[in-house]
Amino acid sequence: MQAYLFVHFREKTTPDGEQVYFGLSKDGFHWEAVNEGNPVLWAYHGDKGVRDFTVTRAQNGKFYILATDLSLSYGMRNQYHNSWEEIARNGSKDLALWESEDLVNWSEQKMVRIGDENMGCVWAPDVIYNEKMGKYCMYMSVNGDDWNSVIVMLTADSIEGPYAYGGPVVYSGFDEMLVPGLLYGADGCIGTWANLLPDLYAKVYARVRAGGTDAVKPVMDEFTAFLAVGWNYGIIDTFEELMRARGYAGRCFRRPSAWEPGKVEPAVLADLLARLQRLEDMAAAL
Repeated sequence: MQAYLFVHFREKTTPDGEQVYFGLSKDGFHWEAVNEGNPVLWAYHGDKGVRDFTVTRAQNGKFYILATDLSLSYGMRNQYHNSWEEIARNGSKDLALWESEDLVNWSEQKMVRIGDENMGCVWAPDVIYNEKMGKYCMYMSVNGDDWNSVIVMLTADSIEGPYAYGGPVVYSGFDEMLVPGLLYGADGCIGTWANLLPDLYAKVYARVRAGGTDAVKPVMDEFTAFLAVGWNYGIIDTFEELMRARGYAGRCFRRPSAWEPGKVEPAVLADLLARLQRLEDMAAAL
C-alpha cells in the first residue's frame, strides 16, 4: 500500500503529548491515527519531549526522524520557569534521532549534539543530502544571546553527524528579548547591532519597546544587507577598518580561520560604504 506518513506531536500538558505520533493517509486529506492515537515512539533522553519533526531518507537507504529535543507544553512550567528567555538561552542543545529501514521498526532514541557554548536553543531541523557538496546540509533555527530565530546551515558527512557550523542563511527575530540580528563566522563573530552601531541600536530598541516594530523593519533589512557584503566577500579587515574609522569600536571582530585577507574590489567597497551611509541616514530619521 502506498500512503502518506505524517509525523507529529501533540500540544498537551501531559508527558505523552510531546512524543512521536504517526498518521497515515491515502490521499493527503483524510488521515487515520496509527497505534490507536498513542505515541509510536517515546523520548526517554534529553528533555523527554520532542517537537518539529523532519523525516528523510539517507544515502544508506535508511529513514531518519530528527526532532527538537525540547519539552514546552509539559516542561516549560518546571525546568524553564515559564520563561521564553530562559528557553532561548538554555533550551535544546541536541536533536533527537530515530532510524528505520522500513518505517515500521525503529531504533532507540539517539541524541545528536548541535549546540555549543555560543548557542542557546537549536530547533526545527530540516536536512537534505547535497550531491554537489557530498554532504548532508542541515537547516535549523537558533536562539541565544546573539541569535533570534536565525536560520543557520550545518554540514556533516553522515546524517548522524558530527555537524560543522556553516553560518546564517536567513536573518530574523525582532522583539524586546533579543534585539536583533548578528553575523557569525565559522569560529568567531563579525558583529552584532550592539557591537557595531550602538547609537542605532539604542534608537531601534526604543522603537521596538514603543511598539514600532514595522517602522524599524527596513532598518533591520538594510543592516542585514550591509553585513552580508562583508560576509559574502570575506573582507573582514576592510570591514573592521571602516567601522573604526566611522567611530564604531566593535568588540567582536574575529576572522574565521578559513578566510584570508585579500584585495577588495572597488565596487564591493563602494557598495559597503553606500549601505553604511543609508543605515546612518535611517538611524538619524528614527
